[in-house]
Amino acid sequence: MGHRTRLNPLLGAIALILDLPIEPNLYLLFGAHCIIGAIAAIVARRKGLNFRNWVVFGLIGGTAALVAALMAKPNTRYPAP
Repeated sequence: MGHRTRLNPLLGAIALILDLPIEPNLYLLFGAHCIIGAIAAIVARRKGLNFRNWVVFGLIGGTAALVAALMAKPNTRYPAP
């Protein structure tokens, strides 16, 4: 809990500088969500699955998409180019 009190003033200062319309923590969560989704697409691509579909699924699904990509079986019949 101690690091949270240090982080919130920093995010508050960034919000004042950038004049963000919503809570700065939401931007942090949204950014992490998108990064996790991109990682899901990369994992799926390495398993031979369609990268474009997984980018969309990853950006919408975030952590759930990463779990799905990790659990997906490799595509050996029709590998993605």
